[in-house]
Amino acid sequence: MKRVVIIGGGISGLTTAYLLANSGEYEVHIVEKTDRLGGLLKSFDYDEYGYFDYGAHNILETGIKDLDDFYLNLFDENEWQVTTTINGQLRALTGLMYNKKLQENSPFMDLRENEKISEYIGDFFQNLNLNNSEFEDLHKKDAYSYSLFLFGVKITDEIIVPAIKKLYQKHPKDLNTMVLFLTQFTRIVLFEEHIMKELVHCKNIGSRLSYTEQMNLPNEYLVHLRSLYPKSYGIYKVIDAIEKKLRDMNVIFHMNSTVTNLQVDFNKVEKVEINGINYKIDKIVSSIGVYPLSQMLNINLDKSLKFDNHPKTVITNILIDKKLKCGELSFIYSYDQGTSIFRVDNYINYCEGAKRKGYYPISVETLHFEEPNKEKLEEKIISELFEYNMLEPHTQIMFIKTEVLEYGFPFLTQNNIENTNIIRKEIKSLNLKNLVSIGILSEEGLFFESHVIKDAYLKIKEIL
Repeated sequence: MKRVVIIGGGISGLTTAYLLANSGEYEVHIVEKTDRLGGLLKSFDYDEYGYFDYGAHNILETGIKDLDDFYLNLFDENEWQVTTTINGQLRALTGLMYNKKLQENSPFMDLRENEKISEYIGDFFQNLNLNNSEFEDLHKKDAYSYSLFLFGVKITDEIIVPAIKKLYQKHPKDLNTMVLFLTQFTRIVLFEEHIMKELVHCKNIGSRLSYTEQMNLPNEYLVHLRSLYPKSYGIYKVIDAIEKKLRDMNVIFHMNSTVTNLQVDFNKVEKVEINGINYKIDKIVSSIGVYPLSQMLNINLDKSLKFDNHPKTVITNILIDKKLKCGELSFIYSYDQGTSIFRVDNYINYCEGAKRKGYYPISVETLHFEEPNKEKLEEKIISELFEYNMLEPHTQIMFIKTEVLEYGFPFLTQNNIENTNIIRKEIKSLNLKNLVSIGILSEEGLFFESHVIKDAYLKIKEIL
């Protein structure tokens, strides 16, 4: 039997392990540097206060039956909370803290009450009239250029730029286009719903404007993929179920371990060392990112390559005695200057089992370029939730705890993306026949989880 070593125990590495083990052709080894699998698909355990996820995560169908069945069959059907866009039920509604109020109707900025709305509409259509070209290779462009393409100068400079700078402390000229898709900046609300009913059918206009009321978006414009989450709450349960399945398939796990001493001969990785033991291998799969992989392969990178420091991802987990006042929203971003909140994750709206002992769990994500003062941050977060009327008067805070994640927020600056592209080319130039690179940015423009998993599936199917 052939031997494969998979570096990294995140969701893409675990899914790859299943595909290879299920083929019956490989003895599969997973090497994970921490004591827990799953990457960010983990949960904090607070004993009597229950579990809190590392931010909001779920399993989104890929449209590939083999993969979707693999995830679905991890639990009995009645153990999944399944949400879908079919019949008007949206998978996960997103709102905004914007213009000093909670915006529930759309995940994109609503400009209808802005005093300059007539100017913005005029500039939008003038830009549309002048722009008759397709914007190609989005992943190669900066966020500012793409926003200009979508909306024109006035909306970009006066609306998009301040909101992006609030989130990332960078001008969108310095950020990759992917940030616009990551944090809901690819559309705006300009018109009342009766007008959007007509405009939504026009490709060039409808692709740039958000439907006014997200719950009323016509069914034909929704993506009919299901989202899966354990009904009893806790994304870690998905990872635990995958681990059990893989162990039953005789997959070998090396926890708190790293791969060292890769021996390369004739364009092939012949051996690797794990915990002082050398293993002769037939395939090696890396899901850890191109920079750490380049270090593992002893690639001498140009010393002028400097990465922008990513912000620390900080999660404040809170239990409250009254449900958050946010309608059916699951996620809420803050675009308002002066607020500390990056995103609020309202678990009860996509998992009926999230409530515990009569209390409702929420997580508030914030980004920091310096070490945060946890006590002051918690006070500010609670103050902001009251300010935006998301907390009922006299809401009791049963529990609050702030965690600084060991993983930083993916900082998609143009500089970081360009450096990553250079390193990826260096790795590919080695022409290692038995190396498979998967995961975020393993290919240019590859970022979102469902796309990453689909990419891994196609690469593994190619070698089987």
